[in-house]
Amino acid sequence: MAETEQVSGADQELARIADTIVTLADARQGERKPYLVSALGIDLGEDLRTLKRLTGKGLNEFIQSQLAGRVTLVRFGTHGNVTAILPGAVEPGEVPALETVAQPQPKKRFHYRFWAAFSVPLTAEVRVLDPDTFTFDDVAQAAVPDGALTISPDAIAPVDAPDRDAAIKANISVWLKRHDLPEDRFLAQRRLPRTTTPSARVGTSLLDAMIATLDRKQLQSTTLSLDVVATLLRTPLS
Repeated sequence: MAETEQVSGADQELARIADTIVTLADARQGERKPYLVSALGIDLGEDLRTLKRLTGKGLNEFIQSQLAGRVTLVRFGTHGNVTAILPGAVEPGEVPALETVAQPQPKKRFHYRFWAAFSVPLTAEVRVLDPDTFTFDDVAQAAVPDGALTISPDAIAPVDAPDRDAAIKANISVWLKRHDLPEDRFLAQRRLPRTTTPSARVGTSLLDAMIATLDRKQLQSTTLSLDVVATLLRTPLS
């Protein structure tokens, strides 16, 4: 009698876990991102361990054998090795398009020298930018070389501009479109050409030396005012 009650108790426990699985799947209905079985296992918590202890089966096997018609397992991914759960009985041809869980993409970040060209205050009529090394000079309009790439005063965000980083990004976007230049050309990942001629802004400025010397944590905790950045950019090591 006690053994019968024990079996009945186990069946009730498994029935409760099955209902929980269906409830969890229903709650995710309508989402574009798939409800991965691995995520379901996390959501079940202790119930998953109870399920394995009482049945000796894994979660996929339990769903396939005990929940047919109530939920559906679907496989996707390049090798079909990712399993998700859908509520209800779903025919193969009726499986909705699911967005795969993509790895987070690193945020795009402009090279610090290029960013400085749009953030360091202008000291003359116009700024001339070298698109290969991202160095720049502030000169009189009459002194701009033929064919030079320039940054006008209105493209440089005022020091007191509200949400200045957003303003700089917007100015850069407009400037790139105006000159029909690709954004990727000016990102931080790009390697700049080396030069053998000493220059205050081609890898031999105090700012370059500081960035090369400090580690990531030190750089993250370092804050410089724009006038200090401008001074470091324009000051050669020698």
